[in-house]
Amino acid sequence: MLTAIERGDRAAFQRLYQLALLATIVLGAGCASSVPPEMAQPATTAPRSAATPADLQEVEAIREVVDGQSRTLEAEQSQAEPDCARVRLLARNICTLAEHICKIAARYPAGDPIGDSCSDAKRSCGRGEEIVQQRCTLPKE
Repeated sequence: MLTAIERGDRAAFQRLYQLALLATIVLGAGCASSVPPEMAQPATTAPRSAATPADLQEVEAIREVVDGQSRTLEAEQSQAEPDCARVRLLARNICTLAEHICKIAARYPAGDPIGDSCSDAKRSCGRGEEIVQQRCTLPKE
């Protein structure tokens, strides 16, 4: 059996040529869209902290306690008659823990991600103090 080229069939040859050209373009476009690994942009990740693993673990453990006590404080203050001794104790604990987190964060340069933990803890402390002021201060006469 003779191929189109061998028979001299110009129309068949042009179709084959166009098909080969199309395949080359498609394959070339596919390759052009993938970037070689050495030229790829690095994946965006959270900035790394200079904090030691021990400090990061300690801050994370304290943050979990702060979060738990903050949830308890929010639940307590939503009561019709909150237990103000408990509310004050929770707020004081949250602020003490926030101070501890900030002391750890102060060991590292400004802008280090561990500083975000200090900012978050300070916000929790402020919220606790706000709840004490709103719900547990003696009415003024």
